[in-house]
Amino acid sequence: MPIQTTKLPSSKELHALFSYDPETGSLTWKPRPPTTRTNKTHNSRDAGKEVGATDSWGHRQVRVNGKLRAVHRVIWKMMTGKDPKEQIDHVNGVYDDNRWCNLREATVLQNGWNRAPNKASSTGHKCVFPMKTKRLSSKKWRVRIRVDGTIYFVGDFHELEDAIAARDTFMLSRRDPEFVRG
Repeated sequence: MPIQTTKLPSSKELHALFSYDPETGSLTWKPRPPTTRTNKTHNSRDAGKEVGATDSWGHRQVRVNGKLRAVHRVIWKMMTGKDPKEQIDHVNGVYDDNRWCNLREATVLQNGWNRAPNKASSTGHKCVFPMKTKRLSSKKWRVRIRVDGTIYFVGDFHELEDAIAARDTFMLSRRDPEFVRG
């Protein structure tokens, strides 16, 4: 079941349900008033325990009002009082590290750029590809970047370091230093 990215409950309602420690990133259930059998069960079983479980990507998720929610989005709403505009990025790339210093609001492009290079990458660097040539001595590296659906050909380079530098220069020219990370 996909996680809901629609409007979250109010910050007040989330603070009533959860307790968040910004230093550790731990989101725990708060006790509920013991007025019903369900609340008593919750208090004995869940109160004080960390919420949710991890999905296949490694993000923590929790069910709020019957809908599955990403824990990092719940935390963002609790801390800022606002729903995230687009995505919440884990700065260090560890998806279940929900410390406040590790979360930032990001565009889809910024979030994607912050991911590790594809495991199939032969260079270990994003957007840098080896060119197939007949002579090993003329091996070149090609830099090709997709931004918002448009593919930009940056150039071909004899040295891998030159290709990486050209990629970084291109991304900085896009006026967003957050892209130059990998």
